[in-house]
Amino acid sequence: MALTEQAYRAIKEKNTRMRLAVELGLSDAGIQKAIRTKSDSLTKFKALKAIAKLTGLKQSEIINQ
Repeated sequence: MALTEQAYRAIKEKNTRMRLAVELGLSDAGIQKAIRTKSDSLTKFKALKAIAKLTGLKQSEIINQ
């Protein structure tokens, strides 16, 4: 599983990225690194729920299956 480009664009925005970091208990730098390396940690259930909540995207718009 991987995030879609639409999801990556959405979480690269500073406000969304910072709120995602708070939701996941990570630092902004940690989220930036996860985005840059396209880490699998962003496809974990908790992260997917947070991304959907913060961006308003549906699961089908977040994940490439």
